[in-house]
Amino acid sequence: MLCNYTGWLCQSYLNLSQVPANAPFHAFAPLIAYDNLFAEKTLPLIQSVLPQTFRRDLFVAAGFGEYISDDPLRIPKTWHTLQWEALQNAVSSYSILERPQQSLLLQLLSKLCLYDVAYQLGSATDHAQPIVASYEIMYWTSMAQHSLWGANAIEDFSFDPFMQIYERAPRDSLIALHASYQMIIANIKHAHNVEVADQWCKRHWEILDTDRLQINSVDRLRFLSRYYRVYGFIPQMRNDRDAVHAVMEQAEHYARELIVHVEHEFADDPDFDFYHIAAKEMLHPVLESRTKEALWLGDLDMALAKSMELVALCPNDPRLHLHLGQVQIERREIEAAAASYLRAFAIGQPGQAVAAFMHAQCLEHLGRSQDAVVFYMLALRSDPQGLSTVEKLRAHIDIGAQIVPQFSEYIDEYNTANRNVQCGNAVQQYQHRQLNTTAQKDECHK
Repeated sequence: MLCNYTGWLCQSYLNLSQVPANAPFHAFAPLIAYDNLFAEKTLPLIQSVLPQTFRRDLFVAAGFGEYISDDPLRIPKTWHTLQWEALQNAVSSYSILERPQQSLLLQLLSKLCLYDVAYQLGSATDHAQPIVASYEIMYWTSMAQHSLWGANAIEDFSFDPFMQIYERAPRDSLIALHASYQMIIANIKHAHNVEVADQWCKRHWEILDTDRLQINSVDRLRFLSRYYRVYGFIPQMRNDRDAVHAVMEQAEHYARELIVHVEHEFADDPDFDFYHIAAKEMLHPVLESRTKEALWLGDLDMALAKSMELVALCPNDPRLHLHLGQVQIERREIEAAAASYLRAFAIGQPGQAVAAFMHAQCLEHLGRSQDAVVFYMLALRSDPQGLSTVEKLRAHIDIGAQIVPQFSEYIDEYNTANRNVQCGNAVQQYQHRQLNTTAQKDECHK
């Protein structure tokens, strides 16, 4: 399959093709989930959960927008691989698969960002038999539903299924551990209830800190790092800075220990590459959280060090360059931030529109208004609903008219077509405020 750089890095999402060794960690997620289903392996899953829109954005960025489909049965025949045909057959025969295979198929569909297919299949499953595999199906169905809800693809979502799984599944089971983790997330990020979240952390720890939980050494280190990372929100919500630092030190310790453990214990394993990628991927959210911790503490040197290590960990993940750019803006290093956002834009999805927008913001701050307008145009091409981008283009309509003919007519027509849209891209608006705040700080320091 011929495709551009973005498509080459992430072709596992297109047809389950192998990806290059330097692909972003998340691009290995479908391949690992595929092997767990069809090769009956027990490889550690990539934890990254991409938004429901990622698949569509990837197809567009790779030049295959006309082939966008959330139904794997409608992928063009010329794209087919043996792996994709196996997926098609599994989806077609879902109802006659054994429960464990059904659960693994839902995992694979979710890792392909085919959340609506996973949700539809999982919702139609009969859970008359209260066995662990049934609770796993309930879990992955609810995870798919949550991703659809987060993308406004469905109206309603409840965390009740995770509560039910925790209450009904064997208390020493891995699925009960995962369900309790989701209840922590629910109370931190959605209910904003620190006391209830703390209670769920204790319940989660009670499962994790027992010999009855049948997990291998790799998963134990993974879940220890995950626990401390999420537990760090508890002291943060209580504004206990010393406790946040201590907890996050633990999260980072276990993430680094995991990498060393895999390198020593799995070096001769035929699946070493997958184990190693999954181990390094666990360090990714820890370093991201530690970067945010450093910004919260006002330690810009630590923030820069963590974000630069994050980029070095996986240079072809554009999100990491976006994080670095944000830190560089906080440090008032606008030229460096512009370079980081340009790298993120060149790599592609996810976040290409944000990268173009923020690169344009930096160029504008540096007095390069004409170049900025070009990147505002590229941002709008990546995200036609980016109202913040349209506002910037409207402010530079004279420059835009010098670059392309009939630019002002296009902006007027765009405004008319979108006059009822009430909200812009939240990420763009947030980072726009970050840059403006930095500009104000610059004025104060002059």
